[in-house]
Amino acid sequence: MKKLLLLSALLISIVGFTQPQTLNGISFDAPNGYIKTDNLLWKNNNNILKVMALEKIPYSSLQPIVEQDTRYSKHYYTYDFKYNGKTYKIGVHNSNNGMVQAQLAVNKGDWCYLIMTVLEPESFTANNSDKVESVLEEVYFMMGYIVPRINP
Repeated sequence: MKKLLLLSALLISIVGFTQPQTLNGISFDAPNGYIKTDNLLWKNNNNILKVMALEKIPYSSLQPIVEQDTRYSKHYYTYDFKYNGKTYKIGVHNSNNGMVQAQLAVNKGDWCYLIMTVLEPESFTANNSDKVESVLEEVYFMMGYIVPRINP
């Protein structure tokens, strides 16, 4: 009985901390500390992870999509993200409100998955010279968390 209670408590804690959502047969989730707040949207304080599914986009158009300025952000730089022998492009943007936005697009099947993370640089405890590096590390961590779910 004691083992059954322990097992039940363990399962409840796992379910409480993982909040996956399945889309087109892919189970999406966010790292520990993020809470699912909407459809394919997870938040950790002011930091956000969002996944969107679009119709498949030609490979040559993926980089321009992640680099495109928005009403609230300006493209800053494009970084390479290499996973499993493939290179993806991460478009990093500075937002009007001081947030950093990063986007990566991945095609799989008939779909293009746009992964977006919005990070608040002030949430990182590093000093200013290391803060940029800390934000980029978090961007790579977030993309590295989602891309394997799409293209294992």
